Amino acid sequence: MRDGVNIDKDEFIQYLGIVNSETLRCRDIIETLSKFAREKEIRIAPFALKACVEQTLKLTNAKAHKKNIIFDCDISSSIVVKADAQRIEQVLMQVFSNSIDFCSSDCIVSIRASCDGDIVLLSVADNGPGIPSGIIPKVFDPFFTTKKVGKGAGLGLAISHHIMEECDGAITVESEEGKGTKVLIEMPRGEGR
Repeated sequence: MRDGVNIDKDEFIQYLGIVNSETLRCRDIIETLSKFAREKEIRIAPFALKACVEQTLKLTNAKAHKKNIIFDCDISSSIVVKADAQRIEQVLMQVFSNSIDFCSSDCIVSIRASCDGDIVLLSVADNGPGIPSGIIPKVFDPFFTTKKVGKGAGLGLAISHHIMEECDGAITVESEEGKGTKVLIEMPRGEGR
């Protein structure tokens, strides 16, 4: 007993674990916000969507391979979008990483693109666990996460939403619990090659 407070050793260790987890989460939030604040101005230019997707897949390949998650990409090399290629890679990295994090082993993530007039629609669909309907409206909210404490800051999709607005595009999520998740990314069509 100390200053009239009875300290239970197990309870104290549990609180230390919580403090440590929350400290790590705060660190992740600060790092993400700092990186976002330092980013240069947006550079809109035409680029081949397939090359951008393939480059991002190279960066997530090792993580996907560990869980035996297969990315099935079928995008025409003729599809050109007009956006900031580096920022679109950042959005794709977040979307692909979420598929890897939330899907179990042996899931398949299908990546497809189609053109509708002046819009290119990129679809990233997995056959994972899906998202409960009550959570879908919150996925783009800053600091919202369903990941375990210390595993996510809840900023990835919020920043992705902001990036898509800066690129005159949009990002939406369709999902049904137990039936997978589809992320739809709309971008302006660029001039074809």
